[in-house]
Amino acid sequence: MSLFPDQERTASSIHAERIADWKGVAQANKAETTQRSLMGRQETKEKMEAARRGVKNSLKTSSSVDDSKSDEAMSEFYGTWDDILEKEFDYSDMDKDYGEESIPNRPVGSEYFTDSDLADFSDTIKELKENEKFSAKLTSLSEKYGISEREILMVGAKESSLMTNPAAKNMFQILAIPAKEAGIDLKKLNKSNNPVDQLNALEKYLDRWDYAEYNGSVPLGLLIAAPSARNKDKDFVVYKKGSKALEGNPKWAGEDGNATVESITKFYRGEA
Repeated sequence: MSLFPDQERTASSIHAERIADWKGVAQANKAETTQRSLMGRQETKEKMEAARRGVKNSLKTSSSVDDSKSDEAMSEFYGTWDDILEKEFDYSDMDKDYGEESIPNRPVGSEYFTDSDLADFSDTIKELKENEKFSAKLTSLSEKYGISEREILMVGAKESSLMTNPAAKNMFQILAIPAKEAGIDLKKLNKSNNPVDQLNALEKYLDRWDYAEYNGSVPLGLLIAAPSARNKDKDFVVYKKGSKALEGNPKWAGEDGNATVESITKFYRGEA
């Protein structure tokens, strides 16, 4: 489950400086790419304008004495030429605001840099996703259970700051009884620094509840916090105000002080 408030360590204090450095590199790369694109377009435009002037001069020197026929020929030529320019060289995309994903050599996992809930963890996620086995397992779990990779990472961030919080026992804070029911060697898991082991344990935990059958209809965070409430309505009170569970996880509570299916879901999805 979630950590007590006095056990939490702000993730931004761990990663802020490295994230700031990456942002600077990303912005520089983006600016360079935009400049190269603009220069390339300008060169193409200049070449076509030079060709146009050449044809215009050619028409002037070779046209008949009849100025009306010359003007007609020029008008037809310009119309055809403008059609070609409009069709082949569309500059409208130059006004678009391209996102971070357009940056060359963009680091793996860096899409989370602009994620309001996971920005503080983007550096950690980058490192995790550079681990090919972890990345492959993350994708596998996402497809198996019909949930996004982001949802898995969000729960890991809420439970353990993705294993950057030293007070966390394991990435998803799986406890003794659930671990035993799912066939997880909890002592071994809690000693492991391998993030792939954490995802393998999560899979065993989810399979214990036949989570794949829900195909994403039940939030992952709810299944971590209160699997017994997985089939309840959003207003169902999972933990009452003043309960031991809420004392340990106060952020699960809604406005009335109780933890409902909806308030727990909002907490894990960053909507609280």
